[in-house]
Amino acid sequence: MDERGESWESFWRGCDLFAFVESREDISDEAGVVGSAWVLDIVRVQDLEHLLDGRPGSRREIPFVATAQVGLARCGIPSRDLDLLVEGTWHGARLGVKEDHLATVFRDLDGAEQWASRLSVMPLHDHQARAVENLVSLDNVPEATEDDLKPLAFSCRSVAVLNVGQGNCNALRDERGWPTVYYDLGAGVLWNSHTRPPDLRFCFSQEPPVFLSHWDFDHWYGAMLPSMPDNSRSGMWFAPRQKVGARTIKFAASLRALRLWPASIPHHDFGPFTVVKCAGTTKNDSGLACFVKTYGGNVLCPGDAEFSSFVVPPGFRAPLAGVVAPHHGSPKSIGTPVPRPAQDAVLAFSFGVNNSYRHPGTSPSLYRAEKWVKQCDTRGGTIELGGRPLGAPCGTSCSLGSSQP
Repeated sequence: MDERGESWESFWRGCDLFAFVESREDISDEAGVVGSAWVLDIVRVQDLEHLLDGRPGSRREIPFVATAQVGLARCGIPSRDLDLLVEGTWHGARLGVKEDHLATVFRDLDGAEQWASRLSVMPLHDHQARAVENLVSLDNVPEATEDDLKPLAFSCRSVAVLNVGQGNCNALRDERGWPTVYYDLGAGVLWNSHTRPPDLRFCFSQEPPVFLSHWDFDHWYGAMLPSMPDNSRSGMWFAPRQKVGARTIKFAASLRALRLWPASIPHHDFGPFTVVKCAGTTKNDSGLACFVKTYGGNVLCPGDAEFSSFVVPPGFRAPLAGVVAPHHGSPKSIGTPVPRPAQDAVLAFSFGVNNSYRHPGTSPSLYRAEKWVKQCDTRGGTIELGGRPLGAPCGTSCSLGSSQP
C-alpha cells in the first residue's frame, strides 16, 4: 500500500503500532509547569514483526515511520499510561478517533504535513519489547578507534553558534573563517519547524567532521535539509551510544562513516578542542560535550547536557570566555555549578522564536545572577564566541555570517 497522498492517514489508523519514546519535555512559564509533551516514533507492528528474528541486514529494512507528538495539559487529571512513557522505552500504541489522548502526527521531521488524531498507549510483553529494542539499535555501529581519534591538525579561531531555529549547531572556525568541525548539525523540527530559517545552509567546503552531542532530532536534522551539500553525510561523524528509535536508525544508516564514542574514554584532546563523555542517565545528559580553545579564551558547548553531568577536563578550569546555554536555555537544564565567566564573556542562547517549549523562559535572569551579564541569542543571527564576528567564508551561500556580539 502506498502510504503517500490521500491514503497516508488510513495507512496508520486502526493499526497496532510499536512506539518508541524519543523524549518527554515539560512546558513551563514563570508560574511553573503548565503541561508536558512526548515525542514518539511509531511503526506498524505488521511491518516490523517479520524483522524481529535478528537476521543480518534486518535494520536496513526498517520501514517508513511517522512521528507523533502527544500533549497533555497538567490540570489535575491523572494519566498513568502517559506517565509510563519513559524516554528510551518501547510501548504498544494505536491511532484512531476513539483513542485516549490528543496527538499530532507528523509525516516527516520537517513538519510540513501533519494531522490531528487521538492515540492510546499500552505496555508490550517483555520479550516483544526486547526484540524490538535489539532490532532498532546502534549495536551494529562500530566504536571509534585510536586512528579515528588522532589529533586534528588545525587551529580554532572561534566558535560560531548558528541560527538554526529551535535546535543547535556550533561551528569551530579557523583563521580564514572556514568551519573545520561541527558540534551538532541541528535545525527546528516538527511543531517547531516554523522556527527554522528558510535559507538555512551549512558550509562543508573543508569537509569538516561532525560531533553529535546526542541523538535528539533537533541536533542532527540539519543534515537532512534539501540545501545540504552531497558531502555533508560522507565524512566522519562521532556520536554517543544511546537508545534510539526507528527514524534515527534510518538516518544513522545514511552516514557513510559513523563512529560511536567509546565508553572507555571519558575525554579526548583533539588539540584545539576536547570532547567529554557526559555521565548522566537521560539522553540529554549522557552524550558528548565540547570544550574549545579559541583566540579569545576557552568556550564550552554542552549541547543539552546540564553542567553537572560532565567533568571539566584539564586545562579548562579557568573562567570561560563563552558558553552556549544548555538545552536552548531551558531553566531546568542549568544544573550546578554554573561555570565562572571571564571578563567580557558571552553567553549564547540557541532557540527558535515562539518555540513550543517556551525556551529560554527565566534562564536569562538566572544566568545573570551567576555573573553572565553579556548575553546574545540566535534570533539576532550567528553568534561568535572567542573571537570577533566573521562573515561567511563562501559569500552568501551559507549561514555562517556573524553579526554578534
